[in-house]
Amino acid sequence: MNAVGSPVGSITMCLNLVLAQPSALYSKNKINYNLAGTLAAVEGPQMSSNNNLAGWSLPHLSLSQPKGYRQQTMPGNYCKKLSLRNNTCDTATGTKAFFDMMYNSPSKVMLFGAACSKVTDPIAKAAKHWHITQLSYADTHPKFSAKKYPNLFRIVPSEKEFNHPRLQLLQRFNWTRVGTLFQNEPRYALAHNHLLSLLDTPGDQFEYELAETQSFADELKGQLQKLIDKDVRIILGYFDEKWARRIFCEAYRKGMYGKNYQWIITAYRKGMYGKNCQWIITECMFRAEWWTLQGNGDDSEDDPSLEDEPEVAGGTGCAVEEIMIALEGCIETDMLPLAAGNLKTVSGKNISMYELEYDQRREKAYSPFHGYTYDGVWAAALAIQAVGHRLHKMNHHDKSNITVRDFKYHDPFWEQHFKQELSQVSFDGVTGPVQFTSENTRVGLIRLRQFQGGHQVKIGEYDGLEKQLLMMNNVAARGRSTDDFFPIYWPGGDPPLDRTIELVEKAHINISIYAVLVTLASLGIVMASIFLAINIKFRNQRYIKMSSPYLNNLIIVGCILTYISVIFLGMDSSLVSEDTFPHICTVRAWILMAGFTLAFGAMFSKTWRVHSIFTDVQLNKKVIKDYQLYMVVFILLCVDVAIMTTWQIVDPFYRHTKHLTPFVNAW
Repeated sequence: MNAVGSPVGSITMCLNLVLAQPSALYSKNKINYNLAGTLAAVEGPQMSSNNNLAGWSLPHLSLSQPKGYRQQTMPGNYCKKLSLRNNTCDTATGTKAFFDMMYNSPSKVMLFGAACSKVTDPIAKAAKHWHITQLSYADTHPKFSAKKYPNLFRIVPSEKEFNHPRLQLLQRFNWTRVGTLFQNEPRYALAHNHLLSLLDTPGDQFEYELAETQSFADELKGQLQKLIDKDVRIILGYFDEKWARRIFCEAYRKGMYGKNYQWIITAYRKGMYGKNCQWIITECMFRAEWWTLQGNGDDSEDDPSLEDEPEVAGGTGCAVEEIMIALEGCIETDMLPLAAGNLKTVSGKNISMYELEYDQRREKAYSPFHGYTYDGVWAAALAIQAVGHRLHKMNHHDKSNITVRDFKYHDPFWEQHFKQELSQVSFDGVTGPVQFTSENTRVGLIRLRQFQGGHQVKIGEYDGLEKQLLMMNNVAARGRSTDDFFPIYWPGGDPPLDRTIELVEKAHINISIYAVLVTLASLGIVMASIFLAINIKFRNQRYIKMSSPYLNNLIIVGCILTYISVIFLGMDSSLVSEDTFPHICTVRAWILMAGFTLAFGAMFSKTWRVHSIFTDVQLNKKVIKDYQLYMVVFILLCVDVAIMTTWQIVDPFYRHTKHLTPFVNAW
């Protein structure tokens, strides 16, 4: 049937799992256990005519049972029947599909799906009241928690888990000062807030400084400029691919790229897998080479389900080459589609065998969640098997005969058993070790990729179980091949600094100029001392005596003190300690004051005497004694001493560092 919400597939997988029950251990008849599965799909170029999701579902769902494979240690012939419904990633359609499957026989022991949060959310809320366990194979939305959605498990890592490798990346390169830029929607805001809580977690040897946080909703209004103003060099981004193109276009225009900046983004994407494959609606990662897509880049002109989506991106105004320049060196975190290495999985296949068979069956269609869907089916099967074993033990103890076929809705008994067994599932899958956290989400493998030369290459892998970030330099130590790892690339040759390093350089007086001035001042002191000695020795000579030799001595002493002040005025912290510098300032102020007052005061008094004699209009013989001139000099000196003393008491000298105009040293 082609109607939306109709069954789009019914797949029976004979997993040869023993659901431990006496009547079935050696039965030759197939016993079916039904799961309700919801897939987000619409008819597209690669859909087969019989609506069996051939291009997308069968490759990773039917692969759960390898051809010719049989677990020899587990006798029996048990099948799990998965009833698939199309929800088109629409809330109403998905909810209707859920209730259709719930009300149609037979009863479904578990829900498998969905891929979109707006479908997963209402079904998970309903599942709690139906007391049925739900396992999502592709929904990574960070809002789902065990507290609000106790019956929902996810085989894929939550987007919150992407923050742990980011944190280890910051630690590895000693980036402790960061800024964030996030899209103001719940998907991105919740993951962003989780990162902030990790940065604030006490007990970490690293103390992080969140320099600036910027968000945007409908348009960029100077958010990048504010990051520049706060000197943010390490930027953690949370936004979808449409906004990523605009942001990196703006980053190119503002020069926020290259050796001084490091962008770390998450591979979000809301939309569809495009024209060259079957339409698969999902909310996951950026598409391949998303930076080359023009306009909105969401193929909305071809996809009617996206017609009402707001056109937030539009044309960026930047050429693809310009965006690629801004992206160079950018690091991106996303989920790892398949684990690396040649690990043997629970199915008996190794990862290479699985990947080869999947590629042979999928034709042109591709989903990054194929490995998680495969492991999800196995997780559900193992949980059902474990419930069967538990019931067998209970029957043996209680002499009852309860089997999984007795499952019914709205019964906490079945809810408790399935939740407990699913939470304890542990096996090696094609996506790595499968285990669930206390939040019912997957502790998985996270991939780190970097833009190098216009391409994305794998530079690291984060193991959520061991909480270890593997990169080129430490992956070999774990016995892993480095063939799929690339060395991390730094545009400047070294990791960028997380801040502008401020080097405070003290401005010193040029020592050569200071030496010249000290030499000249010393010569002045020597010359003045010679004049002082001559003036004292020949003070009784007629010409010297007539010029008031004692006042001349005061002038010479004042000159000597002024010369000495030149030496003190040229001293700075390079010649004396900073602690003694205030005392040097005091000494040179007093010496300069005394020298100037003695020299100028004595010269002034002599000039005043000559002026008084020659300006006497009565031409009387006027005698002004030398002691009177000494009194004038003494009074001037007392005035200066009073001023200097008051200054020292009220506002004494202290050392002060003056910051000059900063400059950039481009070394």
